[in-house]
Amino acid sequence: VGLVTFRGQLLPVVDLGLLARGEPCRPLRSTRLIVVQPATDSDRRFGLIAERVLDTLEIDATVPGLRRPGAAWLGEHVSAAREAPQLVEPAALLTAELAALIAAEPGG
Repeated sequence: VGLVTFRGQLLPVVDLGLLARGEPCRPLRSTRLIVVQPATDSDRRFGLIAERVLDTLEIDATVPGLRRPGAAWLGEHVSAAREAPQLVEPAALLTAELAALIAAEPGG
């Protein structure tokens, strides 16, 4: 967890690898910082560091995803994609402490 400046504001950043696998993301050419805005009343954004990010997709349709115990952050699969990537529910990745930090007013 850390902070970066994004468009003139401090942005909390969460390492997806650390949360999902217990290991920080490696500094690969495909490692990216993804800015997300949770679907809540808050307009606060946060960043996710993720490995092997190769493309972005516009999603028209999804199909139910495979569920794993302890991985509530796994979402549905993209139905039209050849590899059937699985979506991530960013807000489900956050601990209560991280969610409170992100929702907090800047400087507060």
